[in-house]
Amino acid sequence: MKNQKHLARLILAVVAAWVSLPASACAQASAADRTDASSSDTASFRTSVASVRLAAASALESAVLSLSGSARMHGASGSVHATVLNPGEELPLTVDLPRGMEILYVASGVALPRDTIPGTPGQPGAWDVLLRMGDVTKRVPDLRVFTSLPLASGQKGRIGKYLVGSWPDEKSGSYAPPAGLVEVTEDNADLRVSEHVRLRDYLTKGQNDVWPKYVVLDARVLDKLELTIDELESAGHEIEHVGVISAFRTPWYNANGGSTAGRGQLSRHMYGDAIDVYVDNDRNGQMDDLNGDGRVDRKDTGILASAAERVERDQPHLVGGIGIYTARPGAHSGFVHIDARGTQARW
Repeated sequence: MKNQKHLARLILAVVAAWVSLPASACAQASAADRTDASSSDTASFRTSVASVRLAAASALESAVLSLSGSARMHGASGSVHATVLNPGEELPLTVDLPRGMEILYVASGVALPRDTIPGTPGQPGAWDVLLRMGDVTKRVPDLRVFTSLPLASGQKGRIGKYLVGSWPDEKSGSYAPPAGLVEVTEDNADLRVSEHVRLRDYLTKGQNDVWPKYVVLDARVLDKLELTIDELESAGHEIEHVGVISAFRTPWYNANGGSTAGRGQLSRHMYGDAIDVYVDNDRNGQMDDLNGDGRVDRKDTGILASAAERVERDQPHLVGGIGIYTARPGAHSGFVHIDARGTQARW
């Protein structure tokens, strides 16, 4: 019984420091020294531990809600699920976590988070974020961290067997080579990076049998796209599915792959902040008839582009390129290019 009393006081003293446990709970442990009723001591101990766990769970819930609603994590749209951490970066918190609470990472898709990693993982991969306080752990929903592989890991334009190529010799600004690339595997390719986009939508065409693959992913363009979808829905266009023609494009493919007509030498697709999309609610691989006139033409892509224009007006930090591409028989039925390069461009 004496050992139990000391254990109770020790647990409460330590835990009270990091969950601001009320003094009354701590007093219960001290009072255990002055009673001989073993059943009362045991009940008091259990009640105190339950109070600790409840306080920890409450603190975790509050922190999770703060992270889940963070515009820095999820963008102005609230629909971005991906945060990319380049080598040396840490998760950009917008709230101060209570003392004693720590951030853990676990590989995405793991149901039981047993193999957690404290601190930013050192290896490239896709990770879910957990918060832990004492022995209480809670996963942060709809937040996925991708730790990137340093660009310098490539040799002769390849990372492993995957052909990437080389970025143009621009040293600074928005055309500087990316710091790192996100590794895409067969296991993580279907992870959502935003409400309407999966990681596999970023893959460059070709090299179908080569894994892992690598992409550059800038969450700003995902935010811009999701806000554009919000604009369309506010205008009465229900959006269930968005088709992606191209997102990231390796420098090698940009210069050599497929039809290179119309591609810029400094295409924003190589920098991961551009995406070519069309509304495809019926999932037939073609742009939908948004204005309901019975035809799919430039008027429909124009509606999509106008929605992106309104986003730039309301969110100047997402300014960039908006381009309308008309139908090419046998190729596509029209789409809109959206990027977040930082300066306005139109075509």
